[in-house]
Amino acid sequence: MMEPEIPLEQINAMMSSEGLTNHHVEFYLFTITGYLYDVAQAAARKWGDEASLVEHGIFYQITPNTDDDGFFTWYCEVRPYHQFFKTVDSAVLHFVFYWTLWDKDFRNE
Repeated sequence: MMEPEIPLEQINAMMSSEGLTNHHVEFYLFTITGYLYDVAQAAARKWGDEASLVEHGIFYQITPNTDDDGFFTWYCEVRPYHQFFKTVDSAVLHFVFYWTLWDKDFRNE
């Protein structure tokens, strides 16, 4: 069995809180995808479709730090009005769900 690049004790110490910090998100998504992603903030969103009313508040989106392998473009095309979430945790959860789906079924299209 291969040893992880970062010792499990160090990972456990970093992931000791329940809330996800930007550093947690970066580490978590890099571990899954192999690419760096950031948490972006927006003050408004449309949720649902183009005809939806603009909602104001604080919303979070996961965005690539650099070019990725095509996932982010696909994700935005598949979910154009479902990108900005009320919590970081929700943004990460949806992002990982769709990355897993894309990786399994759509990566090579």
